[in-house]
Amino acid sequence: MNISINEATKLAEDYVRRSAEAAHDSYKIVEAQTRTCASGWLFFFNSTEFLDTGEPTSALAGNGPIFVSTKGVLKQLSSAIPWENQIDC
Repeated sequence: MNISINEATKLAEDYVRRSAEAAHDSYKIVEAQTRTCASGWLFFFNSTEFLDTGEPTSALAGNGPIFVSTKGVLKQLSSAIPWENQIDC
């Protein structure tokens, strides 16, 4: 059974929230950059402070996007390899 974009978004948001809590920080998904693919959705995120202020020193480094498949499988993609080379979208 396939999941909806709302369910995929919740999975990605939960993952981002847990990652931020582990780092004692606050992160948000950049909704305007979310991509829909045939096999799922791609979510980009950054620190809340960077997204609110644009201050470059507040930006995350090394945070690859999150892919959630239509089957509900979440995968954190590498930031070292273009996402286009990691998933079909």
